Amino acid sequence: MNDQNAQSPVLDDKSVNIRYGLLSNAQGEIVLLHDRPFPKDIDWAEYDETGGCLSLINVDGGIQKLALSFDEKMKLNLSKAKQLSLTYMAHRKIQSACKIALVIKV
Repeated sequence: MNDQNAQSPVLDDKSVNIRYGLLSNAQGEIVLLHDRPFPKDIDWAEYDETGGCLSLINVDGGIQKLALSFDEKMKLNLSKAKQLSLTYMAHRKIQSACKIALVIKV
């Protein structure tokens, strides 16, 4: 049962049919690869260090929580990052890429 309604600003991960993966390095460079465009433009990303959750916030204020789990190395890399690169790939080619701010919630 889904207790979300159409007015909820928080979307569960199943509400958007997009596959994605996260890449990072020790310098805090983060890339989120995705296979379809997001339904709304993404304004910024937020990483909750306590909850270990990465969310995308769209221009309308909607929040898309991503169902990703992170090992300790990825958590450390995320905590160093200041921005995230959204990279849309289709047919094994980059279609578009943009950098957005990454806010770290402690």
